[in-house]
Amino acid sequence: MLGDLYLKELRDQRWSLLLWSLSIVGYVVLMCAVYPTIGESQAALEELIDSLPPAIRNYIIGQAGDFFTPAGYLGARVFALLSPLVLLIFGVGVGGRTVAGEEDGGTMGVILAYPIARGTALAKKYLMVLTVTAAVVVAHLIGLLIGVASVGMDVGIARLLQASLSLWLLTVLGASLTFAAGAAGARRGTATAVAAGLLLVTYLLDTLGLLVSGLEWLRDFSFFYYYGGGQALVRGLNGVHVAVLLACIAACIAVAFPTFLRRDIRR
Repeated sequence: MLGDLYLKELRDQRWSLLLWSLSIVGYVVLMCAVYPTIGESQAALEELIDSLPPAIRNYIIGQAGDFFTPAGYLGARVFALLSPLVLLIFGVGVGGRTVAGEEDGGTMGVILAYPIARGTALAKKYLMVLTVTAAVVVAHLIGLLIGVASVGMDVGIARLLQASLSLWLLTVLGASLTFAAGAAGARRGTATAVAAGLLLVTYLLDTLGLLVSGLEWLRDFSFFYYYGGGQALVRGLNGVHVAVLLACIAACIAVAFPTFLRRDIRR
């Protein structure tokens, strides 16, 4: 018996999800634990940071406010690069396994041989993607709450939730890119390469917009600009940026479902 496909998909992901979640909690707690040492050398670090050109300074420490405040530190060291990188690796991997991976392994045809509509099967697989990406972001948030409390960092829970929501949307977008490519018929390696390539290009556009005067407009075409790094920790969520990320996710879904419903499944 196939059982409920959504629950089957979650069971298949349980050990991977557990290991990823524990690892994420651990590294976030560790990053928070480093914060007190920053204060001990604040004067020297401030002098070094102030000596940098503004563009380089923004690129290195992010745009989440004062680096030496708890929110600024978390924005620069956690939300600006490391956490998006880790969670996008997870999201792209999950999105690639869900459709392209199963089709490459020959199990997609077995699933669709059961009395379940293609659209329903794909919807349940995508619901699993949303669930497991939310789970790792919740693990990330738990790590933040533990780390912040353990070293006495003054960061509001509401702002942590907003920054976590932004991080989840970026993770879902990465997963949706590979999901859509796989649903359209790409093999897992190709789907992963397409998603990774798009993410890399948009990251470079954001970086060039930060570093090169006159190229700021390039950031308008970057997923990472709308993600915003740790800016939500200081300024709260930007509703327009959230809407853009949601629109990009919706575009992936709009590609995935019609193409999957029309094409032949590889055997």
